[in-house]
Amino acid sequence: MKKYLFLFLFSIVQIHAQSLYVEYEHTVNVVKETGSFKMNAILVAEDNLSHYTVFFNNDKFKNISNVIKDENDDSSFHVFTSLDVGDSSTLIYNKVDNGISLNLLDRGKPIIIQDNGVEFDWKFSDETKTIQNFECTKATVDFRGRQYIAWFTTDIPVSFGPWKFHGLPGLILQVHDVDNLFEWNATKIQYPVQLDKTLDAVHSGANLKVMSLRDYLKAQSEKRTEDEKMRLSKLSKGTRIVESKTENKGIELVYEWELDESKKN
Repeated sequence: MKKYLFLFLFSIVQIHAQSLYVEYEHTVNVVKETGSFKMNAILVAEDNLSHYTVFFNNDKFKNISNVIKDENDDSSFHVFTSLDVGDSSTLIYNKVDNGISLNLLDRGKPIIIQDNGVEFDWKFSDETKTIQNFECTKATVDFRGRQYIAWFTTDIPVSFGPWKFHGLPGLILQVHDVDNLFEWNATKIQYPVQLDKTLDAVHSGANLKVMSLRDYLKAQSEKRTEDEKMRLSKLSKGTRIVESKTENKGIELVYEWELDESKKN
C-alpha cells in the first residue's frame, strides 16, 4: 500500500482510524481600499479532534497540499507536524471538553491561546444547494457580534468545520458572515482517509506560554494603553491632541464575558 508523507504543523501524530482531510480558501475583505485577500487552510479531523491550520506562506501550503495526490487511492498518509508559527497557525478543537486552543506569535514568541466552552446556537433551514458535489443544508448562527450563514453536508457526518465553527450534524463546506467580510470555502475534500498516526490533543513545544483568550485580550489592551501613554509622553508641550475612534473590523466583535458584565451594570 502506497504511503504519502504529509507535512503538517506541530508534533508527530498517531492512529489507524478513518479520518478527514479538507482544504479551504479563507477570504478576508475588511479593508475596502486594499480589497480582499485570500489565505489557504487545511482541516484534518478524526473522532473527537480537529486541526485547522491557516497558512500565511502560500508556498508552504502548496508543498503540503501536493503530497495528497490521488483522491481515489485508499492508502494511508503520515501526518508529521512541526512548530512553525511564523508561516502558519493551527487551531485545535477537542469535542470531548469543547476546548479550542490556538497557537500564534506574541511579540515574536509562540504562545497558546485557549478559548474553551465556545457554543454555537445554530438555526436550521430547509434550503439546500450543491457544493463540491455534496448536497448541503443551510444553517445560521450569531457568534460574537457577527451573523453567519453556513452550508454543511450530512454525507460527511462529522461536526467539524473551518476556524472555530463546529456543532453541525455534518462537515461545513462553506460559511460567511452576512456582511461578506469573512468567508471560507472548501476547495478539496478527502473522506475517508487513513492516518497512520493520531492527531495530538494539545500543541507541542516545550515551555510555551498558555493564556486564556480573555486574559490575552486584556493583556493586549493594556499593552496598547501603555504604548499610547509612551507615545503621548514624547510629544512637545502644547501639542493639540485629537481623539479618534478606530472601528473594530476584527472577526470577533464582542465576547460573552463582556455581555455578562454589561448586564450586571
